[in-house]
Amino acid sequence: MNAMVMSILYKSSPRDVRFIMIDPKMLELSIYENVPTSSCRGDRPKKAAAALSNIEREMDLRYRLLHEKGVRNIDSYNRLLRDSAGVEEAPASPRACRTTTCRRIIIIIDELADLMMMVGARGRGVDHAPRAEGARRRPST
Repeated sequence: MNAMVMSILYKSSPRDVRFIMIDPKMLELSIYENVPTSSCRGDRPKKAAAALSNIEREMDLRYRLLHEKGVRNIDSYNRLLRDSAGVEEAPASPRACRTTTCRRIIIIIDELADLMMMVGARGRGVDHAPRAEGARRRPST
């Protein structure tokens, strides 16, 4: 996992990618605490659940935007916006994706089962959410 995160950090700038790292035990992901692209450390279960709920809303918004523009993925959407308006900046707020390019959002959850037990029923949809345009799940090891 560390190799994947470092590769993404090396190849991408903060305007291209945003990390949401959730580590209920605050052990594995604490080394990424000061990464500029990281927006939520998620060491408190309720804070993590709120962050995932916000991401779910963001995914719904992005699905609608992709549908409106007639594109299949974020890369095509960003290319379409850049070509039509010359926009190159990432949005300050996720809801600003209508007029600016959208960053990729990468969610890393350490100990998903522990998080789901801590959050309870509210966390049941957590493992079903990341399905937006090319999202992948890596099985827990």
